[in-house]
Amino acid sequence: MDTTNNKKKKWKKRKKKKNARPITESSYQIRKDGQLISKIHNLMKMMDKVKSDTSISSAEQRTKLSDLKKTLIECGGFQAYQTASKLGEEHHGQQNTSKWILKQMNKLTIRPSTKDERLKLLDVGALQDNYVNQKSWIDCTAIDINPCDQSVQKADFLTFTESKKFEVIILSLVINFIGNAAERGIQQITFK
Repeated sequence: MDTTNNKKKKWKKRKKKKNARPITESSYQIRKDGQLISKIHNLMKMMDKVKSDTSISSAEQRTKLSDLKKTLIECGGFQAYQTASKLGEEHHGQQNTSKWILKQMNKLTIRPSTKDERLKLLDVGALQDNYVNQKSWIDCTAIDINPCDQSVQKADFLTFTESKKFEVIILSLVINFIGNAAERGIQQITFK
């Protein structure tokens, strides 16, 4: 964490900029959370790159993957990623996508045709069921590969199978997490 003197120096630098905000504990935490999320994204992409690298031996591939997994664990793994995401959403003013989705659905009048029906919505990479207050008209299935809330099913959306059809599918901050370009493409084709 920044010392008081470092914060003062940063504040003096930022003060020169027009409309600069002071460095606070919250802004420091936002940067820290964002850096962790970015680091884990990069580690996942590096793992995918190593897995698909045909120019290295299997032994070298295992060694590199092992080193990357150790680094991931040292960062706190997926649980730390989820915690950073949730903190960013809840405490640091970052946008919860569900607010925007609901606004767009209302704007476009996307609602079930009768009161007996509910709109089937799949929320991929969900931190929690963001549509619990809309249960009267939204049937939300929230999934994540490493859920941090009881309302979210543990599932990998690339292999997720569900008998019901969804009218709305949300992939907020999901595609950027997939390091393998081919899988990102499969995802885009599958969910179009």
